Amino acid sequence: VWARKKGKSGPINIYGVTYKSLLLKYLAKQGTAVDWKRVEAFWNEPDAPLLALEVTRRYIDNRHRKSAITRKINSELIRRKLPTSHPIIFPAAQEEHVQFVRRTLRRTISSHPFVTPLQRRYYNNKTRVVVTKMQPLRWLWNGIGGTKK
Repeated sequence: VWARKKGKSGPINIYGVTYKSLLLKYLAKQGTAVDWKRVEAFWNEPDAPLLALEVTRRYIDNRHRKSAITRKINSELIRRKLPTSHPIIFPAAQEEHVQFVRRTLRRTISSHPFVTPLQRRYYNNKTRVVVTKMQPLRWLWNGIGGTKK
């Protein structure tokens, strides 16, 4: 990409930190790919896809562009064996257990030695603890047979 600034013209490094929104707009185009190693080198961040996901929320308003960017970032996260942008849901049996499970999850995530601060924030934002209804025995695949034993 070429630009004119202060009377000078030349190429713009879309991988640079100052042009995050331009990188995301480039990523929204069909048939484009990003060299994440290069992004990490310029951003000084080992988890550049996670940071790009956070930045996407701020800079991109169009839902079609946002979904295209998220799809490409998710493929990179899968390649790195990290959770994607979808929420991670933990079930709790009762309403009283929700706070305990949430606290335990946050404590576990924060005390893990190999998790970076950005990953901690990302995991804490992605985890949800929900109360699940008890499933009646009759709807299980062997429910009726299980009651006769």
